[in-house]
Amino acid sequence: MIKLSKNKLYSFFKTIPGSIVIITLALISAVTLNSCRNSPAVFGTEVLPDDLNMQVHYIIYNGVYGYSVTEDSVRSNDLPKNLIGSRFDSTFGVTTAGVAAQFVLSSNGADFGANPQLDSLILEINYSGDIYGDSTTVQTLHVYELNEDMILDTTYYSNYNFQMFDIDYANMPFTPKPHDSIIVNGDTLPPMIRINLSKTYPDLAEKILNADTSDLQDGDAFVKFFKGLYITTDPVTNGGALIPIDLISRGSRLALYYSNDENDSLVYNFFVAALASPRVNTYKHDYTLAAEDFKQQVLNGDTALGEQKFYVQGLAGTKAIIKIPDLRDNDSLDYEHIAINEVKLILPGAVKSKYPPEQLALVRRLADGSYEPLPDEYLNHELGDLYFGGKYLEGGNEYIFRLTKYVQKLISDENYLNNGLYLFVSGASYKPEEFIFKGNLSGDALSGMRIEIIYTVVN
Repeated sequence: MIKLSKNKLYSFFKTIPGSIVIITLALISAVTLNSCRNSPAVFGTEVLPDDLNMQVHYIIYNGVYGYSVTEDSVRSNDLPKNLIGSRFDSTFGVTTAGVAAQFVLSSNGADFGANPQLDSLILEINYSGDIYGDSTTVQTLHVYELNEDMILDTTYYSNYNFQMFDIDYANMPFTPKPHDSIIVNGDTLPPMIRINLSKTYPDLAEKILNADTSDLQDGDAFVKFFKGLYITTDPVTNGGALIPIDLISRGSRLALYYSNDENDSLVYNFFVAALASPRVNTYKHDYTLAAEDFKQQVLNGDTALGEQKFYVQGLAGTKAIIKIPDLRDNDSLDYEHIAINEVKLILPGAVKSKYPPEQLALVRRLADGSYEPLPDEYLNHELGDLYFGGKYLEGGNEYIFRLTKYVQKLISDENYLNNGLYLFVSGASYKPEEFIFKGNLSGDALSGMRIEIIYTVVN
């Protein structure tokens, strides 16, 4: 294979800012073609005549650009895990997460016996992995009783405002310790968040303990009587953390401790059931403490700032719009007589992120603002999950997507409208990941956002 000197490419590219650099490779014989069999530049050439003269062109183009906008909301019901807490970031500002959850009876026809007396109502929540942020920041937890029904199999979004009663049953300072066991009455328990909901106000505990038997006869009756809990924290102004929790694990429960005329030290458990209990995350972003250039671009719409850097953030934070100008307008390329062999979109990072997205999503933006999958994404089924790309490449601090079919369609089909692409965090409903990208004019011309195209002239 012929190797291109990056320094030579760059010296040529500097003279044509924001334009296309073309390197032409002459491929003359079938022997040469077969030696490059695994190169995307000559994909399919094994079927061509042995004596065919071909030219393969390699393009580096930094005219592609991006900028960031806020995300309105994401679907946030019945997620693999939930988040609570608040975290400050010097670029993205403050993100605060809360969760609403419905509880079910551990057995139908619950009976607390004659003359039940309250001991305590304890909410226990298991952690679900490492936290995002500063584990030493003290946060203040709040727990409220819901005042509206949660409907199973209903789609909820992260900006939904749940109706709640006024009493805060927690108001408890805590420091998240997802790897430390706790001691309760001499017993060692696994890492968890443990909140006494009856310490200050016994109203909710008494409500459940003194419920009518009709309210405890089955799950449907109970969720009408007790609609669930909303758990959140105060927004932080520095430090803080977002904390993954597992509400549907068997170790998470709402435990009612009580006694009656017959027995002491009794406990009845209520659970968040995986298939029977709605659970919904809500997210709030406060950008008043975000970086000024972030606010200018994302909030004030100065899209030109995307030429230097732009952003994506999970949890309904920000997404990016990527624009590839119409390559048919470039007079140096004869698009009626070329075949696209490979197109790569290179998305380098401006800085090292502490929580880079493991996977990014890239989709075609439609005229109404909705989106659809790109044709190249379907090739994952044929060529493997790594073909389309979008995984974080730590060594280069970058992401790479293949857009071969998409660009070929832009060139060959005038009815295939070019409304740009959306770029966002894959799994943004529950992943508080974030990334700052270099823009197309950030740094030298070969290190910013760009596309690389390999195509063959077809006579």
